[in-house]
Amino acid sequence: MRIAIIGGLGRSEPILARLAGAAGHEALFHNGEMGARGVRALERVIDNAEVVVVVTDVNSHGSVRLARRFLRERGRTPVLMRRCGAARLAGFLGGLGSDVAGSRADAA
Repeated sequence: MRIAIIGGLGRSEPILARLAGAAGHEALFHNGEMGARGVRALERVIDNAEVVVVVTDVNSHGSVRLARRFLRERGRTPVLMRRCGAARLAGFLGGLGSDVAGSRADAA
């Protein structure tokens, strides 16, 4: 399954990608920057992923709003996480067997 992670810390991407790969998934990333080609890149990442995790703490308000709008237009629901580090992603990946489409992982 392709899992998009919107926002978060770029330095965590290699760790998160390895974690997703070890669980049999592919991680796609967008850093949340909306300048230049950022909007089109965000839309592309969302369109190529089965599940979209939107990180709310380390992300611009504009990219969170835009990601949610793109998903709503496509009849999809985002998974909202305040932060998304290795431990949080591992827990999320472990729960992917349950219904992810309607879930919210907005943890403290």
